[in-house]
Amino acid sequence: MRVFGGESGSGGTLNAGALARVERCAAVISEGGLVAFPTETVYGLGALALNEAAVRRVFEVKGRPANNPLIVHVDSLAMARVFFSEHAWERFGELVQKLAAAFWPGPLTVVMEKAERVPAVVTGGGAMVAVRVPAHAMTLELIRRVGTGVVGPSANRSGHVSPTSAEHVRSEFGDAVEVLDGGVCVGGIESTVIKIGPAVGDGVRVLRPGLISAAAIAEVVGEGVEVVAGAAKSGGERGVEPAREREEGKVTGGGGREREGTHEVAMESPGLLDRHYAPRTRAVMCGLEGWTGVVLSVEAELGGRAVRAGLLTHSELAGRMCVPPPTCTDVLPGDARGYAAGLYGALRRLDEAGLDVIVVHEPPTAGRGAEEAWVWRAIGDRLARATEREG
Repeated sequence: MRVFGGESGSGGTLNAGALARVERCAAVISEGGLVAFPTETVYGLGALALNEAAVRRVFEVKGRPANNPLIVHVDSLAMARVFFSEHAWERFGELVQKLAAAFWPGPLTVVMEKAERVPAVVTGGGAMVAVRVPAHAMTLELIRRVGTGVVGPSANRSGHVSPTSAEHVRSEFGDAVEVLDGGVCVGGIESTVIKIGPAVGDGVRVLRPGLISAAAIAEVVGEGVEVVAGAAKSGGERGVEPAREREEGKVTGGGGREREGTHEVAMESPGLLDRHYAPRTRAVMCGLEGWTGVVLSVEAELGGRAVRAGLLTHSELAGRMCVPPPTCTDVLPGDARGYAAGLYGALRRLDEAGLDVIVVHEPPTAGRGAEEAWVWRAIGDRLARATEREG
């Protein structure tokens, strides 16, 4: 199963100009510097994964919590093995090979026990490391020229809307970070993250939903996949005790920040912060009939002055009457993958419009089949973390 390919995937051919840009950026990373690079999901902020000082610089530039792990981007299964422990590979290597054959290059991140050589800063202090092969020709060539794995959290300030273009990255960091411009990301939301061992039966567990579904993963591994991740609760609260089900693709909730005694320990996966992917402008998610109530509530908070309210909706709802009318509207496609591809760009446009509030129409929870329904769930996870819930 290949989710991505073509010019943005591993099979794309790079011209001389692109190769020269890749070579320059590879030199920056090899010397311990930072480079923002494109993937099929979002742009990542890259540094040598085995260079502790460079990785710490990524955390500093982003303002990222130290217990929030990073994903290591590699160019192949062979390079991925370098980052996993021998013990983990002996137990689960055959399973990883099946998953890699089906989904790499592509938006699937595998979390397994780390090799000793992996700096603790990469894993947020935890014993597991997250690894994937991105489906973007420029970045695969970048990694090949660097010769080892490159960490790549989203190239934005921590908690803000993820970037899906080079322009988004420059709006975050200006000239402080070198940018490898590979065009607009075709996927638009972050990868599915799965954990393989240890504990809880040592099966495959989905920690973060993305563009690859639990059902598709289950089909490859030949058994049910446990889903322990999903949308944050409204108001930014998370379930303390996540429900778990061993089914093919049912999201049941999930834990994010973990605590041991009185101090925070490593999160299991990136993307589990209560507030994440969020515009700086206040954003509220509501049902189709919730627009007026949200605007009136904000108007009251502002002492009765007219509210500059933007609306993020999708084509299935476009044209519905909103009273009072929005200051501006951004309409995304009505299909899940089209919506995902445009989501972060739309949030950024509205964030830059000088609004008092962004109102997001709640996306569908079902689609044209199980695969589309899964992508809507992944979108719902991002929006639940990026917005408040009406009421």
